[in-house]
Amino acid sequence: MRNVIISFSIFVCIIAISVFSVIHINKICNNFEYLNTIIENQIDHNSFDTAYKTSIHFLNDWNKHSSILYMFTNHAEIDNIDNEVSKLTQYIKCKNKSEALASTHTIKVFLENISDNEKINIQNIF
Repeated sequence: MRNVIISFSIFVCIIAISVFSVIHINKICNNFEYLNTIIENQIDHNSFDTAYKTSIHFLNDWNKHSSILYMFTNHAEIDNIDNEVSKLTQYIKCKNKSEALASTHTIKVFLENISDNEKINIQNIF
């Protein structure tokens, strides 16, 4: 009986940690998707100075939170976002609208992939 209680307690803890991590990852990704949308709108309106400031803010926040995401997600996705954010800041600084918009779209796709890959469903469990 004691082994059943211990096993069930461990199972509940694992489920709780999984749910917490998915919620936390989604919160982080949603915040970055929001910032990315702001940057995209600023680029569309040719407001490169404010877009550059926002992209630097994005880069700083990304550097803080990417270490947490490394624990839960595919490292290739995180590395790709690192590269694109670095490119984005330079594209905005050089006022290259087409490359900057392409970079924001790429970041958006990578962030959506992270959120989709970390959802709790049968496909992701097996």
